[in-house]
Amino acid sequence: MSTATMEAPKPIWAANRGGQWAFLCCPYWEALADGDRGGGKTTALLIAFLSHVGKGYGSDWRGVIFRLSYPQLKDVVDISRALVPRSFPGARFNKVDHEWTFEEGETLLFRPLENLRSYDNFHGFAFPFIGLEELSNWPNSEPYEAILSCSRRRSTREDVPRIVRSTTNPYGVGHQWIKSRFVQGKQPFVPYGEPGRERIRIPVLWRHNEKYVAADPDYHARLADTITNEAQRKAWLENSWDIIAGGRFSESWLESVHVMEPFNIPQAWRIDRSHDWGSSSPYCTLWYAESNGESIDDGRSWPRGTLFVIHEDYGCQGDMYAPNWKPNVGIGLSPIEIAHKVKEHETHMREWGLIKHQPRPGPADDPMFDVTRGRSMASMMSELGIIWMRPSKGPGSRVTGWQLLEDKLRASLKHPMEAPGLFVFDTCKHLIRTLPIAQRDPKKPEDIDMDEDHVLDSLRLRLLAYVSSDVIRGVSL
Repeated sequence: MSTATMEAPKPIWAANRGGQWAFLCCPYWEALADGDRGGGKTTALLIAFLSHVGKGYGSDWRGVIFRLSYPQLKDVVDISRALVPRSFPGARFNKVDHEWTFEEGETLLFRPLENLRSYDNFHGFAFPFIGLEELSNWPNSEPYEAILSCSRRRSTREDVPRIVRSTTNPYGVGHQWIKSRFVQGKQPFVPYGEPGRERIRIPVLWRHNEKYVAADPDYHARLADTITNEAQRKAWLENSWDIIAGGRFSESWLESVHVMEPFNIPQAWRIDRSHDWGSSSPYCTLWYAESNGESIDDGRSWPRGTLFVIHEDYGCQGDMYAPNWKPNVGIGLSPIEIAHKVKEHETHMREWGLIKHQPRPGPADDPMFDVTRGRSMASMMSELGIIWMRPSKGPGSRVTGWQLLEDKLRASLKHPMEAPGLFVFDTCKHLIRTLPIAQRDPKKPEDIDMDEDHVLDSLRLRLLAYVSSDVIRGVSL
């Protein structure tokens, strides 16, 4: 056969137009492929590694793809076993070790990463390629951030790429931390971060997966029949991040209702605060304004006893939008240092016109009143004029606190409101961030199960102390 009549070989795989192509061409260190169901994110994650195989890097090109558990890895392993032999006939898969070895020495491992403790299995490892499949399955960012320390070359060869690639759908327990890291205040396809550590979000959507759409045009229609709630529908079919996914307060929290811009607080309204202690873990001080029924300047009014969270001080390491942010790690301040911060915040609040008088004492958690070396932390703070009240606790008080929060959130959803509700000023970023991601305890659904509960615990203490619009229950120092 002459070369004029020979057909060019068909490609084994070709990227879809749009997000899949952009994800594979991405030059930045950290990239997230988010999208609705069926967009081809998993295949793109595999190709992101395979596209660098056979380029002369040899054993210096080593990758790992993580999921929460080995059973969850089955899908991505199955796709690799269908794809790799066609592209690299000399590659071998070890079923016991769950890894591919390629002819020139490249390796791709599949591993579980259950939680932060699992990182110990990889401490000191070097992976130029790190992939995480279905990122929203991780309830917090700690395992992800820990494994980033393994993103390094295995030798001094500077030509070997060093990349981190992840996939996700908005629906899952990790929704909020992923939204904070990649979505909130950011634009898709636009990188941000310091040079060499840029991150970017790239939507990979079902409608761009033309071959799959042509082969199974009814997929999304069938998928819609399996959906159980509105948040799932918006995530699976629309790739919407404007949802609350699976939280204890999913049915009662609506950011567009509960979060509002600060306003001038009437002088007759009650102002107080609450505190959840932390040193190695974050502390949290919240400030409140409680309506007595009096209207504000623009004429709005709320039922007597409606609570507004007007300010917060959250003692965690780093800034929310910085790469080194560690939201669940404390900053180790002493009681005296925290008391000074409370005074500083309240001075600023008066200077801004947010409050007009000194906040009243409010509840703090039990460790504040533990006596060590003859003194409690609460008594130390009292010397600087920062007074705390003992918490109102009893059998079942934790669950009671969450129910009080749910009741107030639900009351705020009614129009007109019939009972006292709860609202949050939009400056309270950590409360707004953590409240929607508070997951139900699977063993006790009325309770919550989350590591970063410091802001919510501070709020719960205030709600438990509440009796009426004029009385805070508690025993003073």
